[in-house]
Amino acid sequence: MGVRTQRKRFLSLAEQLNSGKTLTKKQIAYLTIKFEELGEDGADANKILGLSYTQGRGEQDEVRRENLRFIFSWVMGAMDKESGLGYNTTKALQEAAKLSNKRGGPFKPLTYNSLRRAWYDKKYQHFKINLLNALYEDSPLKYKK
Repeated sequence: MGVRTQRKRFLSLAEQLNSGKTLTKKQIAYLTIKFEELGEDGADANKILGLSYTQGRGEQDEVRRENLRFIFSWVMGAMDKESGLGYNTTKALQEAAKLSNKRGGPFKPLTYNSLRRAWYDKKYQHFKINLLNALYEDSPLKYKK
């Protein structure tokens, strides 16, 4: 998980704790493991909690994935026949590439060929949803209280 995503999730967890809501079993299990790692090994908290970048996974890489998730969400919406534009995949990717290269557009620049390669790349398949949430992995949205 990316550092930026992890930070948003910690903000959400802080809000949940501050409001007095109980933690889920999954959250308790995660925190238990992390606190044990911190207590036993004395390891770097940023590393244990996923708040530092590792080799080959820098902030620019994370920003690129956020841009792809944003574009893919738009493409999925554009292909929706009921509430979108009803585009086929090729047309939706072409239009997204045009938007990404438009000055002041919603996306960071990406060529059609780069976008098409990413669209069919297995490691980005989970980006193909037309719903965005700040807590989704590699979401371009900021977390808001």
